[in-house]
Amino acid sequence: MTSDFSPVIRDAAEALTTLHKHMANLAIEEARIDGAVLGPLQRMQLLTHEPEFQWLRAISKLIIEVEDVARENSEVDAALADGARTAVERVIGPGIDGEFAELRYRMSGMVTDHPDVGIALSAVRIALSRLPTAGGTEGQKGQADH
Repeated sequence: MTSDFSPVIRDAAEALTTLHKHMANLAIEEARIDGAVLGPLQRMQLLTHEPEFQWLRAISKLIIEVEDVARENSEVDAALADGARTAVERVIGPGIDGEFAELRYRMSGMVTDHPDVGIALSAVRIALSRLPTAGGTEGQKGQADH
């Protein structure tokens, strides 16, 4: 009997969405100089088109990738779950160098200064710990249905 990791993948996507929301809100607040109140469309335009928000788009793409794993597969087996976990860790993993250096650097500062970001990042890491690792073993909880 194989384990279905779909619920955990959905948890990871939800946690990533929450992390993205907190980081986007902070980044937009930081970027606003004139104190104007921005509507949802203006916020979306900033996040998707302005170069100063390029660093945050990696999490946007990651959310879509992780959600697609659950949506496109009736069951998420260990191999698919490991692929999703690896993709997330590649983007938000430790260290502030490499391809996602700016994202990690900004996230590190936000975690330090804003508890909501730290809590959201912890939720992502908890979800990841419930997914199998490359060696075929499952994470800390050891079962997909926790």
